[in-house]
Amino acid sequence: MKRGSLIGAFFGFIARRAIPMMLIVGICVALAVIYLRLTTYKYEVSMEVASLSIHEGDSQGSTFPNVRLLGIGGQSTGLSPFKLYIRNLESYKTAEALYTDEAFLQEMFPDRWDSENNRWIKAEGALVNLRHSFADLVDYPFSLEAKPTVDTLWKSIRQKISVEEVDDSIRKLTVYVTKPEFGIELLSKLHKVADSNARDFVEESSSRTLESLEARYERTTVKDVREQLLKQLLVHERMLVMTKGGGNFAAEEFQRPVAESAPSRPNPLIILALAVAAGMVLFLLLVLMQEKRRIDRERGPMYLDEPYKGRSGGS
Repeated sequence: MKRGSLIGAFFGFIARRAIPMMLIVGICVALAVIYLRLTTYKYEVSMEVASLSIHEGDSQGSTFPNVRLLGIGGQSTGLSPFKLYIRNLESYKTAEALYTDEAFLQEMFPDRWDSENNRWIKAEGALVNLRHSFADLVDYPFSLEAKPTVDTLWKSIRQKISVEEVDDSIRKLTVYVTKPEFGIELLSKLHKVADSNARDFVEESSSRTLESLEARYERTTVKDVREQLLKQLLVHERMLVMTKGGGNFAAEEFQRPVAESAPSRPNPLIILALAVAAGMVLFLLLVLMQEKRRIDRERGPMYLDEPYKGRSGGS
């Protein structure tokens, strides 16, 4: 068959099924339009934080020594204060600290705060209502709570924040929010609480370890061990002194929070083109399935008998 004949046959095939094809493509385009109208465009807000150089004792950075090697019990993480700070940005303890700020919580979950009546309500929306209805059906306690829980806040923070490594001592923190001013507030609060948590951990850990080191230093008479213990004592005393200072402890703002001037949004032309392509693919799949069923019906009894004859040896 010539190429022109094949093209003509293809267009004839499409023309005979133009109405169902247009219907399927139209449905896909309508869904794309609904998505474009209902989607929430978000702003990107970012800031860069740097490890405080005063904590970098050497080129490898200062970490908590493994005091267990000296036969002393205690808490040893092997992490620098900066790494503790990075971990605390998304920690449950940070969420617990932020949860006590009622104004922040209202900004974090505006769809669940009724400002007119000054009370928490369940989130509205078709999908949310369906979720709550199902939760009520299976007696899931979370569906009965209007005010977000600490666990809800923690999960929301983890979804919003992204931590990107710029180099060994600098990280870029990014959040995606509907209000850029709230994104700036969110990054500032996360930075402050995470740094405070790192400070508290180091202070508590160093205090406990110093007690153990001092007791062991007083008991031992082995020169080499005493020298090692003295080095450990100096490290932890230095770390403990640093926790008493003001301002930032583990990280400082290398670049203050900055919001993009325009929200990120999908290109409408690309979304509509993808919708048309998806409709065409779905239409062709349905046609192929229909053709396969038609061929199976035409082959009918003979096709169905073949497996049986093969098993029985035929006759």
